[in-house]
Parts: sequence; structure tokens; C-alpha cells
Amino acid sequence: MKKHYDLVIYLFLLLSPFIDCITGLQERFNIPFSVGSIIRGIIMVLGLFYLFKNHKNRNNIYLFLIYIIIEFIYTFTYLRTSVFTEFKNLLVIFYLPMMILFFSEYKNEKIDKNLFVTINFIYLFSIILPFLFGSGFNTYGGNDGKSTFLGFFFEGNELSALLILLFPLTLDYLFKERKFVHLFIYLVLYFICIIIIGTKVLLLGTLIVLLYFAFKELHKVERKKRFICIIGILLFLGLCVMVLPFTPVYKNLVISMDYYGVKSLFDLFKPSFIDKIVFSNRISYAVSLFKVYTSNIIYIIFGMGKYTLITLKDAEIDLIDIVFSIGVIGTIIYAYSFNNKVFKLNGIYKFIFILLFIISLFSGHVLIKPMVATFLALLFFFNKETQDI
Repeated sequence: MKKHYDLVIYLFLLLSPFIDCITGLQERFNIPFSVGSIIRGIIMVLGLFYLFKNHKNRNNIYLFLIYIIIEFIYTFTYLRTSVFTEFKNLLVIFYLPMMILFFSEYKNEKIDKNLFVTINFIYLFSIILPFLFGSGFNTYGGNDGKSTFLGFFFEGNELSALLILLFPLTLDYLFKERKFVHLFIYLVLYFICIIIIGTKVLLLGTLIVLLYFAFKELHKVERKKRFICIIGILLFLGLCVMVLPFTPVYKNLVISMDYYGVKSLFDLFKPSFIDKIVFSNRISYAVSLFKVYTSNIIYIIFGMGKYTLITLKDAEIDLIDIVFSIGVIGTIIYAYSFNNKVFKLNGIYKFIFILLFIISLFSGHVLIKPMVATFLALLFFFNKETQDI
């Protein structure tokens, strides 16, 4: 039984890039059911079953199930919206904490960092190959002059967040294993993807990761040589600034600045332009939602639900959408489900989690996107290695 269970989880992770491509195509053609949602829903149920069977402390599971029942009653009696929509929303929101709990306890010898790297390569090829063969989709529809590309995936920021998540662990593993040929190929493919995807999230996230590794290695260098290393880092940043105007990211940024009427760099520091350029109007949407959310005490306690959220236009800032959707009680249960696990993260795993959480506050599409949340939760699987040392 355990062997079959392990095989299912292994295949689920290995085939995730293909599942996400199929899901992206379904979204593009408005197919009502999602293969990704169904499969990840099944994996979540299997994860809960595993925890219930193998984990001594089942309080989190009982609390989650009781909360689901309360939300069903709330939807029926008060919101009177689509039960299916609200139930799916709860599964999507609680997918990350439940998978964190699962991977924190789960053991499977088939899952290792080599598999992680393989999955990363599949994602990169899933972007580059459609680009070479002239298929796939543009991030922004291709009607505004922006040069971006997603392959068969659906969300630009979601895909960017996933690639940033996979980048540091792959880099770390290939470097430590001295697989320099693989590392060179990976970096070439990765930077090609940065160019053709063209989102500022992916570019800035990548620079932050590279600086993290640079300063991490800097501490290992003798003090006399540190000055040379710092000069090297500054030259690298200077080169990035010089190359930036020739990238699709810069082109997209210029288009956005022209569209919103930004006349000078000083305008970028004005609150209204920060909202428009940096947050893509997410703060404005959040303020509008906040007014509705705080106008009703029932909304504050139990949330306004997904249907109301998307009707008004969700903020696409994950934490805000979670709070407004499921209210104070739901958010407390959400945080309680996995907060003790987060504080046990070490080293590179802690860095990746913090980086992705920050990204979720600026561009969203992290905490409540199962495509990203699956591998964010997988960090807790690998983190067990640092706890065992």
C-alpha cells in the first residue's frame, strides 16, 4: 500500500509541469472543469488521509474539517452563493497549509533534489519549446505591444513565482554536486525564459536570488579578497543595468509608464504611480474591497466569500484576498494550521519561503495558487534533512 501511495505522489510531482500545461489550455479555452484542480484536490485528500493515519496530533485536521462544515452552513444560510465556488475556494486557500503539514511528515525515498531539478528542467522546456515552434500564448494577449510569452501556461505572475521558487534550490544543488555542465545548461535555459516571459517579478526575483548567493559566498572568502568580490558584484549589477533597456521587461515597463502618464522617474515615487506601476492597481482594488468588507460585521468574522470577491474584483494580493474571502475566523485557522512549521525552516528553505511570501504581497499568485503552492510546500519535505543533522 505504501509503495503505491509513494508512486502516486512521485508521479504527481514529476508530471506537474504537464498537468499545469493542460490546465493552462483549459483556462484559455474556457473549459469548465480543470484537470489541475481535480488532481490536486485528490492529492490533498490523500495527504489528509496520510496525516490522519500517521500523525499523532490530528487537531489541525479536525479543526479544518469543522471549519469546512461551518463555511457550508454560512454559504447556505447567509451568502447564498454557489456552494461549489465557495468549496473550491476553501480547498485552494487551504491547499498550501495542508500540503505543508503533509510534506513535513511524509517520507518517500523516490523524492529527492534530483527529481526537483528534473521537474525544473521540464518547466523550462515547456516554455522554450512552444516558443521555438511558434505555439503557446502571450502573457498580455499581444494587443498592446508588450513582448511576453507563457508557453501553454496561463498566469504570467504565477509562472514567474514558480520559476523563482525553483531557481535557488536547483542552483544550490547543481553547484554542491559539482554538476557544472548541467548548471551551465540550466542557467542558459533559465535566462532565455526570463527574456521571453518578460515579467518584472521574474527579473527582480532572480536578481535577489543571485545577490543572496553572492553575499552568502562572500562570508566564506578571506577578508583580503572580499573587496575584490564586492567590486565583482557591483560590476555585475552595473552590467544588469546596462543590459536592462534591451530586454522585454524594460519594454513592458516603458509601455506601462506611457499608459499611466509617468513623465519622470520622480513620478514613480508618488503613491498613485507606485500603485499603478509596482502593484498594477492592486492597492486600489484592495481599498475598494476593504470598504465592502468592513461595512458588514458578518463579513469581518466569516468573510465575504469568493463569489463576492471576484464580482467586485479581487486584489490579487494573496494575504488580502485570503482575509477578505474567509474572514477573521478562517484566517486564524489558516495561520494556525502551519505557523509552527514555518518557523522550523532553515537556511535556503527559509530564504525561499520568505522571498515567495514577499512576492505574494506585491504580485500575488503564490499562496493561493496550487501550481506554486505544491513546490512551496515541498520545501518542508527537504527541510527535514537540515533538522536531522
